Amino acid sequence: MKKKLLAGIMALCLVGGTNVLEFSSSFNANASREIEPDVDIVDDILQETTGTDEIEIINSGKWGKSGTWTLDVDGVLTISGTGSFPGLKEKLTSDEVSKVEGVKIEEGITNIGTEAFKRYANLGYIELPETVTAIGENAFYECKSLYDVQLPDSLQTIGASAFCNCSSLTSIVIPDNVTTIGNSGFKSSGLTEITLGKGIKYIKDSAFYNTNIGSIIYRGNEKSWKSISFETIGNDVLTKNPENITYLVKSGDANGDGETSIADAVLIMQALSNSDEYSLSDIGEINADVLDNDGVSSADALVIQMVVANTITSDVLPLTSEELAELTTTAEE
Repeated sequence: MKKKLLAGIMALCLVGGTNVLEFSSSFNANASREIEPDVDIVDDILQETTGTDEIEIINSGKWGKSGTWTLDVDGVLTISGTGSFPGLKEKLTSDEVSKVEGVKIEEGITNIGTEAFKRYANLGYIELPETVTAIGENAFYECKSLYDVQLPDSLQTIGASAFCNCSSLTSIVIPDNVTTIGNSGFKSSGLTEITLGKGIKYIKDSAFYNTNIGSIIYRGNEKSWKSISFETIGNDVLTKNPENITYLVKSGDANGDGETSIADAVLIMQALSNSDEYSLSDIGEINADVLDNDGVSSADALVIQMVVANTITSDVLPLTSEELAELTTTAEE
């Protein structure tokens, strides 16, 4: 085989006018020399396969006892540590603050402190971990470029003026665990639509004053909406047009057709007696459980029939057995 290969090479060299001895000498020299790889190409391959393309850090430092921060060339400010983060006052120059376009808070931070990112003029987005439970007063006050805020499910409190004057922020989803939105929380922001979690209990003065909210999605039902404590100054946008509110939970609407009717009671009984043939959707089960919040039963179907018969009204759903007894007693009197 080697003889045939050598003969083939010699033939090609003769046809091309290449001296066989020169070719042989060159071949042997190359074979004995260690070929140097193209370093740039190797680096590119390593970066693609390992994802180790490092980002240049502009500045970094410490905060508190053990917290750290870095600001990279892409304008991302990354905060690491535990407990309450007070901000980086006197640690970042005004020029560095102007370079911040994104903030990434890592796991372990539980509270965004008062004025932590106040007037970060070019901050466009923030990423918060599932350890954050509170956003302090004026935390993102007048961050006029802020357009993307992903609030974690762990969040419970939004402080006064936390997002006040954030004119680029057009929508927000308030998680279910948030109970309180402080005074002027989103005042003069760019909000046009909001989703409010079902855990909201207090909306303080002017929380949504001077906004253009037209679409409201509430992750509860009409009854729990009415139980929210509104300090009405500047919050009329949430209450003056109740027809603009979409309730994700519509108690009594077991079949999801948007109404509470005898068909809902029938579907409940069918699902209970023949689950192989009939079933409730996930939201249908929530809507159907109108009595005592103890799972779907024939008692729920009975309550829905009482709504259809006008013995009680749908806006009192869901209710407890005690509330039902009180309502029916009052109706009989």
